[in-house]
Amino acid sequence: MRKRVTFSEPFELPRLKDATEYLFPFCVTELSSTTGSHHQTLSTKHTIRVGITTSLLIVWRLPNESVKKLLFHYACENIKQRIKTGTLSEEQELLLATHSVSNVCPIDLSTITDNVTNYSFELDNSDSYLK
Repeated sequence: MRKRVTFSEPFELPRLKDATEYLFPFCVTELSSTTGSHHQTLSTKHTIRVGITTSLLIVWRLPNESVKKLLFHYACENIKQRIKTGTLSEEQELLLATHSVSNVCPIDLSTITDNVTNYSFELDNSDSYLK
């Protein structure tokens, strides 16, 4: 069965700790296939809160305008993994810090969409990523 993940408008959260955080609301829709067409069968709402510590922003030398794109990339990867392992819950949380990642930003930010709202991707029966 295919699943479609579709994002709503993300927003930056107030700074309550030494990190920049965004909340990415999204919906997961299960799609059933009948003779080549897709029908929506079940849709669930979720959120993922993704943050990056100020110290990691400094180490990676990221400009402020790139932070949302970077966090969106990590949100997508986390969601794909959780769907694949069956561990997706209503609310997720992920914090990037200097102790959990490399000292160089591993992501080419030019490959990440600027338009997060309404962005969607699908996963097929074998849980491989489809664009």
